[in-house]
Amino acid sequence: MSFESLPTSFIWMMYAVLSLIVGSFISLLTYRLPEWIDADSVGLWKIVAIGRSHCPYCQTTLSVWQLVPIIGWLLQIKGATCCQHRIAYRYPIIELSSLALTLT
Repeated sequence: MSFESLPTSFIWMMYAVLSLIVGSFISLLTYRLPEWIDADSVGLWKIVAIGRSHCPYCQTTLSVWQLVPIIGWLLQIKGATCCQHRIAYRYPIIELSSLALTLT
């Protein structure tokens, strides 16, 4: 099966999913990069590969469904499930911006 034989809607949907994943990773970088700059001896690649996402307020490790771009934020719009703190709007804004840039 060649790439050209795939339906156009499927290709656009894959672009959308990949752009949301990239946007989610950019959100991670905007949150953690200041911490990484302060770290002297640990390489950036090591922290990205090893570090797990956690709630910035109570430090609870996030589950897989909480990490799904946009959907995880919508399901927790009233507050994080672990401590009920509001989740910043910057996460979906960055993810949707990545989607918009990809699809334009």
